[in-house]
Amino acid sequence: MDSVNNYAILRFMKTQTPFRPYNPDQLLLLPPDMTHWLPQDHLVYFWDTIC
Repeated sequence: MDSVNNYAILRFMKTQTPFRPYNPDQLLLLPPDMTHWLPQDHLVYFWDTIC
């Protein structure tokens, strides 16, 4: 029974989404201006012109 539980734990650990590296000196969670982060052809700009 332990081998089944160990397999499930290992499988769960391998499928987790990796997180961004931790930077304690980072001042903001997101950039102040999202245009610095998104490419020029991003879908949000199209959506912005429609709304």
